[in-house]
Amino acid sequence: MFKHSAYIVLDLPSPMRETVAELRLQADKAFPPLPVEITVAGSSGVGTIEADESQERVFALLADVATKTKALNAAFHLIERFPNSPVVYLSLVDTAPFITLHNAILSTPIRFRASPFPFGPHCTIRPPSAGTLDEAEFRRIATLSVPRSPFLLESMSVYELDSVNRECRLLYRTILTGC
Repeated sequence: MFKHSAYIVLDLPSPMRETVAELRLQADKAFPPLPVEITVAGSSGVGTIEADESQERVFALLADVATKTKALNAAFHLIERFPNSPVVYLSLVDTAPFITLHNAILSTPIRFRASPFPFGPHCTIRPPSAGTLDEAEFRRIATLSVPRSPFLLESMSVYELDSVNRECRLLYRTILTGC
């Protein structure tokens, strides 16, 4: 069982992880110390993992998905904003491999809460907790330098987010080993 909201993510590798962490602080000096990642289940497409799911079962199912999924090549594209939202994010040049992985996860019997948003892979650089975002502030953030170096996403993790205490805990990690 999950005590808090649980997300399935792809962890950004070093040095891209550090570059994006610095970009987050430029976009929002109070950005919480959250993992630098791309969420593949838990924010859009589907919500977080249902609280009454067995962790062992979820981890076993994700391990199986990982054996069938090769590491994803990725590169960031633009700084964008979700409509009518304070959330600002880095979009990706090619979203197809992320959509394929998202669908592979959804094809398992893992149960998820609902999400009102269609799936869109992204890396958040300004979270909803930052509050309202006026157009001038968005324009400032949009002028920040997008890291353009390609990178390889090899690890898939499950994090549990305690939003009250603003703590994020790694529960599980596996390596994408498919061909």
